[in-house]
Amino acid sequence: MLAQHPEQRAELREDRTLIPQAIEEVHRFNSVKMWNMRFVRDEAVELGGEMIPAGASVMALQGLGNRDPERWDNPDDFDIHRPVQAHLGFGIGPHVCLGNNLARFEVETVLNRFLDEVPDWRCTTSRTGSTR
Repeated sequence: MLAQHPEQRAELREDRTLIPQAIEEVHRFNSVKMWNMRFVRDEAVELGGEMIPAGASVMALQGLGNRDPERWDNPDDFDIHRPVQAHLGFGIGPHVCLGNNLARFEVETVLNRFLDEVPDWRCTTSRTGSTR
């Protein structure tokens, strides 16, 4: 995301106090896990006014929750200045990533060094269309 928004990357290079906020915005904007599969076990359940039969599978699109316009102003904009609030980037409740605090620390450490040593990185697209 910072390669796609070099102006925001330049701000981080100048003001490292923005890094924790930027880390949260990256995880809100482009979550590590975008969806989860769940299965209805023994009996039908009601979810959002709809009955889901026993044995059915449900795909929860948690990445979309991080783009909910009722929760986020301009949710499709990447903005490292966005006020920090809880997001689903590391899961939630009993399904939260146990390593989320370590991941934040590691990203902050690597990002600081990367901003020093490779300040103007960019991503290129391969023939297959994947970004690297």
